[in-house]
Amino acid sequence: MNRSPSAWLTLLVLLVLLPLLVLIAALRGAAGAEAGPMRGIYRPSEYGWLGPRGCVLPMDVPRFDAIALHAPTPGHAESLATRLGFLVVLRGSGGNWRVSVPMGANGCGLLWRDAQRDPGFEARGVFAPVPLQTLSFTPADPELPLGYGRVTDPAGDPQPNGVTGIAYMIALVRSIGGTAGHWPPAHTLETGGGVPLLDFRSPYRVATLGARACDAPAAGWGGGVRLLEPDGTNGFARERLDRSGAGWLGFGLNTSDVERTAAWFDAHGVRYRRDGVAGRPTLRLDPAETDGWLVEVVGPAGLPTP
Repeated sequence: MNRSPSAWLTLLVLLVLLPLLVLIAALRGAAGAEAGPMRGIYRPSEYGWLGPRGCVLPMDVPRFDAIALHAPTPGHAESLATRLGFLVVLRGSGGNWRVSVPMGANGCGLLWRDAQRDPGFEARGVFAPVPLQTLSFTPADPELPLGYGRVTDPAGDPQPNGVTGIAYMIALVRSIGGTAGHWPPAHTLETGGGVPLLDFRSPYRVATLGARACDAPAAGWGGGVRLLEPDGTNGFARERLDRSGAGWLGFGLNTSDVERTAAWFDAHGVRYRRDGVAGRPTLRLDPAETDGWLVEVVGPAGLPTP
C-alpha cells in the first residue's frame, strides 16, 4: 500500500514524539512524587520494596518474622512455650541465654531472652513483645519500638499445636488515627529514610475486647499490624491502657487448622475462648497462660488480603 509523503512524515513525527512525551510525563510524575507526601505503603519492584522516593529496600526487610519476648529465667520461657505446644531450642547461659521457637525460613519465630542483661537488646526494660527485623529505625518510637534481630536456629519439625508462623503484631494505642498517621518511624540507620507508612484499613469493632481495631495487611512485611483503641469507658482495652499505657500488647499466630490447634489446647488444659475477628476464626488465649500478653491463633490466614 502506497502512502503519500505527508502520511510518512506524520508517522515519523509520531514515532519520534510519542516516546519523548512518555518520558516527559514520567519525569514530571517523579518530580511530583519528590515534592509530595513522603510517606506511603511499600509497592513491589523487581529488586525489593520501593519507597516513595524510589529507595529500594531488600525483599526481606523490614519484617515482623520474629518476636522478642522477656522472661525472668530460661526455665520459665521453656515451660511457657512447651505448655502452649511449641518445640523449643535452649542455648546459652547466664545473661546470654535464649529460648527460641523456629517457625520456618528467614529467621521466623519467637525468641525469649533476658531483656535486663542482654546487651544486644535495644529495647531493654520493655517487657512487652517486640517485633524483630533487620533495619534499625531511628529515632525509636516510644510506644511501639522495633527491635533488631531474628531467630538464628533453623526450623525443625512442625509445631505440635499446628502453628505455622507469625500473623500480626497487636498494639494498644490511645488513638488509631494518631498512630496510623506516623508509624513506623520515617528513617533507618541503613537507608537514611524512605520508610513508608503502613496502609491501615477501615476500623471495626471487637466487642469481646471492648476495642476498635484497624489492620495493616502485610506488604513487604513478614506479618501485619493490628492497632486497638478503647471503645468506651469499660472493657479489656480500656483497663489495660489505663494500667499499662500504650504499646505492643501481643501478637497473632497462623495455624494450618484451627480445630487441630483447639484440640491440642483442650487436651493440655490451655485456656482460650473462641472469637471471630476480621472474618477469621480466632482462638484467643487466656492472658494468664501467656504472661499477660494478648495472643491469638487464627486461621487460615492472619489478616484479610488487600
